[in-house]
Amino acid sequence: MNLDLEGHRLFHQDIFKIMRIKISTIVTVLLFLQSFSTGAQSSKDKYAYLRIAADKEMNALRYRYAIPYYRAYLQKTKSNDAAVVQLIGDAYFKMRRNDSAIFIYNSLAEKSVQIKERLAELYATEKNYATAIKIYQALIAQNAASERSKYYQSRVQGFSKVNIYLRDSIDWSLQYLSINSSAHEFSPFMYKDGLAFVSNRDRGTLTPKSYTWDGRGFEDIYWVAKRSDLFQIDPTLIKQQSEQKGLNYSIDFTPQTSNDNNTLSKKILLSKSDTPLVKVPLFETLLQFKGHTGPLTISEDDNTIYFTKNKFKEVKGVHLLEICSSSKTSIGWGNVKVLSFNDPISSSYHPTINAGGNVLYFSSDRAGGYGGSDLYKVEKITDSTWSAPVNLGPSVNTQGNEVFPFVKDNDLIFSSDGWSGMGGLDLFQVSLTKTNAQPKNFGYPVNSSADDFGFVMSANQQEGYLSSNRYGTDDVFGFKYAIIETIMKGVLLDAKTKMVIPSIKLYRYGQDDNGNRYIIDSTVTNEMGYYEFKVRPNQMYKLETIKPFDYIPDSLKAAANNETVVNNGYWYLQRKTPIEEESKGQDLANKKDANDWLNELKNAAVHYYTVYHHFDKAAYRQADEKTVQQVIAELKANPDYWLQVVSATDCMGSMDYNINLSSRRAQNIFNQLPKELQAHTRLSWVSKNELRLPCLEDNAFNKAEQETNRYTYLFVTKVAIPNGTNMAPGTSKTPKLLLTGSGEGNLIDFSKALNIEVPKTKSNK
Repeated sequence: MNLDLEGHRLFHQDIFKIMRIKISTIVTVLLFLQSFSTGAQSSKDKYAYLRIAADKEMNALRYRYAIPYYRAYLQKTKSNDAAVVQLIGDAYFKMRRNDSAIFIYNSLAEKSVQIKERLAELYATEKNYATAIKIYQALIAQNAASERSKYYQSRVQGFSKVNIYLRDSIDWSLQYLSINSSAHEFSPFMYKDGLAFVSNRDRGTLTPKSYTWDGRGFEDIYWVAKRSDLFQIDPTLIKQQSEQKGLNYSIDFTPQTSNDNNTLSKKILLSKSDTPLVKVPLFETLLQFKGHTGPLTISEDDNTIYFTKNKFKEVKGVHLLEICSSSKTSIGWGNVKVLSFNDPISSSYHPTINAGGNVLYFSSDRAGGYGGSDLYKVEKITDSTWSAPVNLGPSVNTQGNEVFPFVKDNDLIFSSDGWSGMGGLDLFQVSLTKTNAQPKNFGYPVNSSADDFGFVMSANQQEGYLSSNRYGTDDVFGFKYAIIETIMKGVLLDAKTKMVIPSIKLYRYGQDDNGNRYIIDSTVTNEMGYYEFKVRPNQMYKLETIKPFDYIPDSLKAAANNETVVNNGYWYLQRKTPIEEESKGQDLANKKDANDWLNELKNAAVHYYTVYHHFDKAAYRQADEKTVQQVIAELKANPDYWLQVVSATDCMGSMDYNINLSSRRAQNIFNQLPKELQAHTRLSWVSKNELRLPCLEDNAFNKAEQETNRYTYLFVTKVAIPNGTNMAPGTSKTPKLLLTGSGEGNLIDFSKALNIEVPKTKSNK
């Protein structure tokens, strides 16, 4: 659909409308008087002057004034002319009066393809994605072979996965700024220490200054000298202000008759008072022209401004848009030039210049594009000449509209209603150097179901501004940006023996917006079975091992949240039934009792020692300090010796808690060792299956008796303990294992729980 980009700053309107309205009024009055001299005639003929006047306003893009004529025509003729009803809906659509447009379009018995497209987009803007999808799916079924079907499919794809875009990103912090008023503010641009932006706010003059598209004023460029003066406010304050009485001068241009005395419609709001919070001056008085002025961009050397304004000459009754430049002079900005690449019969608008000052990007609805408005680039040849415009092609442009470009390093940021999005115009980023790069949707909170556009960002990428009409009118938002990462870490354990699994390589996979899996990074568990990843919050990840665990399914998922460390727990490697090619000896090894392994460690050790721990304490008893020092002395005297530390807990507590406690007990011993001995030390911990006294019933035992289970073995050996699965020495092959896991302190079998809800961060609104 055409989201009516004229209404989003294409500014195609009659800039001399105030003078011409007087002529229009005279013409309609003459038509009215003529109707009295025709004698008996049909109702439609009698009130034809209303339809003529309405069509005239509509064709001149003065939608706000066309509506009362059309309504009066329907009322006077007591008809329900479908063509006229649709025109009223079109006018509301152009002015972005969504509720009224939806209501009127739905009243039509027969709807054109264009009306159906508009309804789909209107419903999406209102966050009724289910209805929007239903409309587009019907259009796809009717136009399966049409090129337009690709556009429909793209919109359906976006609306179907809107929950992906709605994931709050804690990288972004948006603020509704104090420069906003009850009028429109949009297209911010950072210049020196200040912020320029476009607005149609009332400057306090007594002469009504009206842009008859929607009854508001013309746009000019305003300027805040210091961005530090901006502050955040509550948008409801602006809404309340706009609803106050006595803020404006009103005027009515509907035809005057002896019967209605200009009462065909309510008085039209032509100007609104500026917010009392911040009074903002014009950017440059020398850059004021008849009609609209802006948006603008400024070269990096601060010597040239490129901006949009209305053409002086009409094309089919409309003053189109053109891009001009202005140079810095001793008295301000002057020497305005219309640039050579402008098209005489179409509009060019929204310029942005690259850092080198030699490539300018802009939007245009000129012929030969992909549909709607496309993005183009031109290269500077001399100060007054530019190359022919080059369309940026299908990696950027669609059958929808691409507008408001901004160049950041080697990336292009722009708004589009053609790519998959949340509704209306969404902001996208695409590489200018990578071949066939696809635009990436910024998602929430940068985007919303409304129109989001006019994005700029500082050189350090920590500060920026954008405009959005998510609160009804176009407003400027400031944002802070910082990439937030957190740590996802855990310990890899054998599910049966609860022994650590060191030296296992884990791959971390992500999933793009289209559901395609891709590898992000990998790590190897250390000698204590620990692994660690830097991850992005609010994402779903998959962990997989490599051979000999290559058949592990995609069922392991890890969800990162907004905590500093996530999944700081244990991943259990659950043994799987051995497959046919595994040897019988391997089967036997899988069935080895862990106590056999401990006995083998005792037999292989030069010496072994035992220390004990108090209930629920990681530290060993003070009485065992001599034993620890004896071990240290023996290791120092024999630099080639190795130490295997095996810690255990009693039967009290959950499995997860006990494993954590036993691992801390082993780590506590490790921390007592001199650094030169730590390199020759291996740590392990065991579960309830390897205790000296059995756990007949959890939580029902004598704590004093269970001290024998709160042990740590210290095995001094002449050779290093195999850095494998901590199973019995001599095991020739690591068993194939199934990865499951736990996080947040709760045991979760991820091989069964395939659809884990991703934890959410706090919204930034």
